Amino acid sequence: MSQNSQLPKRDKSAYRPTPKRVVFRRDLETGKWAWIKNRLFFPIQTHAQALYRKLEGYRQTHPQYYVRTAFAAVIGALIIIPAIGIIQHDPAIKAKVIRGIDSLTQNKVLTLAAVTGRSTVYDEDGLMHGFGYDVARQYASHLGVELRVIKFDDANAVLSAMHSGDVDLALLSQSNIISEQSAKLPISPLACSDSERAIFAGAGIDADLVFVSQADSDIVSNVTQFLCDDEFQEDLSYLAKFHDDTLLDNAYNAQHFADAIQKLPLYEYGFRLSAKEFNHDWQLLAMIGYQESHLNANAVSPTGVQGIMMLTQDTAKAMGVKNRNDAAQSIRGGAKYLSQLQSQFQDIPEVDRLWFVLAAYNMGPNAVRQIQSRLSESGKDPNLWLNFYAYLHKNAAKNSRYRQCITYVTNIRTYLEAIKKHNANA
Repeated sequence: MSQNSQLPKRDKSAYRPTPKRVVFRRDLETGKWAWIKNRLFFPIQTHAQALYRKLEGYRQTHPQYYVRTAFAAVIGALIIIPAIGIIQHDPAIKAKVIRGIDSLTQNKVLTLAAVTGRSTVYDEDGLMHGFGYDVARQYASHLGVELRVIKFDDANAVLSAMHSGDVDLALLSQSNIISEQSAKLPISPLACSDSERAIFAGAGIDADLVFVSQADSDIVSNVTQFLCDDEFQEDLSYLAKFHDDTLLDNAYNAQHFADAIQKLPLYEYGFRLSAKEFNHDWQLLAMIGYQESHLNANAVSPTGVQGIMMLTQDTAKAMGVKNRNDAAQSIRGGAKYLSQLQSQFQDIPEVDRLWFVLAAYNMGPNAVRQIQSRLSESGKDPNLWLNFYAYLHKNAAKNSRYRQCITYVTNIRTYLEAIKKHNANA
């Protein structure tokens, strides 16, 4: 037995603990997130710095490997990037997802691609609607599904989305379908007859609007059956009247509106101030004032309403307006009343809420709710503006207030679009 093996084992010195990595106090974070920073981010940073130093050392000892890696990356990019572009743009290569009625009703979503425009989807400065868009919403309501819209600036992008199976339907003018491949796609014209085409054209709406689906999809046949239903045909003519874009084509109306635009700066500060206080679009307040009184602070109607916003005596009192002919008080009172109406109709989807609120401003919220109840009793969605607007038309002969409301809301929509366009151009 060796001499070393006979030596007794020495206990570990209490003065020489196991060495640990030194962490200076200045390296540690203090405060609310100290534990996360010290236990998570600090170790990650430390290991990342160590890895960088290791790679840097390897680069200095084996520089040839880095040159080969960089060369391989460049060659790979030159091959992969063009290939991805071809796959994305060539519908024959990209895997298709055939969308039909079964998948649509199962997913509970109708996805629509559309070219933005006056006749399709109008989306300017917080105001979104449109004739084709409203027709698609009505179809989605008929199926009991949600409508999602993807907007594009040109027809080629819409057709590309359709070919690839990214959407269920496309909405565009038939004149945009010019390629041989797209011409074979099934289409469903929004106008089912020549008389309807005439109604569209008379309202300034593109009479060549069509829904388009994939070649193997059965959605177009279903939407055609819906569009050409006799009852919906009547509603569609009313919808065209609501989106009529010819009001200001009349020389008298155009001149009158132009005069109001010149007069608007006198009251613009008041509209902006009240709009900011009650979270409104000031241009909307201004166009309500134009429809009500043509921006005349001293206006008085035969029924006794007065001022720019044409408030009744009871409404003015409830809104704290002491002098209805004072422009600032009238505008603020109208803005406050409009805010209360918006609160009362929060159950209406935002895309239609404005039209219901304007109808309530004109004929009173109780009258609006009564019509909604009748629509609900007849099995129609009471929160869709088209259903409400069609009811007004169908019963206008019985009630003059309905005729007045039709004109009121339709005109303000036209004026609001016109003022937004004017201010955007200015």
